[in-house]
Amino acid sequence: MGTPGLSTPMPAQPLVELLDLTFASRVRGLGGANVKSAPPAKTKTARAVEFPPRLSSGYLVRDAHRAFQRLLERRIAPYGVTRGQWYFLRVLWRTNGLSQRELSARVGMMEPTTVIALRSMEKAGLINRVRSDDDRRKVRVLLTAKAKRLRNELLAVARGITDEAEHGIGTRDLATFRRVIARMTENLDRVEGGGAACAAKRAAAAKTAQAANALDKPRARPTASA
Repeated sequence: MGTPGLSTPMPAQPLVELLDLTFASRVRGLGGANVKSAPPAKTKTARAVEFPPRLSSGYLVRDAHRAFQRLLERRIAPYGVTRGQWYFLRVLWRTNGLSQRELSARVGMMEPTTVIALRSMEKAGLINRVRSDDDRRKVRVLLTAKAKRLRNELLAVARGITDEAEHGIGTRDLATFRRVIARMTENLDRVEGGGAACAAKRAAAAKTAQAANALDKPRARPTASA
């Protein structure tokens, strides 16, 4: 029961509510009735990037490359040669006796990967590794008689795959394709930062490829092999 003669005290308002009421009254006293609140910030909606595979040169090249690889792998398997070994044989058929480092650079693989591949090729009787007479630190890679005998047969297999891939495509279109794809590679090499050294390497590789094509293909139809 309350004390006689005294009214019951009102409950105290929280401090936050009092501050809000005080601020509101001041705003009204300053003409705040006309003050408009700021509009909510607009959020930018990011536009979806569209880049279908049919418009991607990289995707199309990769797709074609995989198709070549699958068919090549299947057709050279009966000869006891794997796809990984093929790339090294391709270079050694052109220039036998390269060092492991030179072979790595030409095939485009890291040296540890090259060592593993050469070990398997040696076990398969395709190569021999010998110390260089000029520099005993260098190991040179030499083809065996077995690998040399396989050259014509396997290059004919690669030639056949390329013929199948180029079926129904005109000579001019093929020539344009080779120029375009070579130019794309040069452009990407420049972007990667290889500079003059990279350009020189690419030019040397192009000359080697041209020479290889001239030897690997019938003269009546000068096209690249797989």
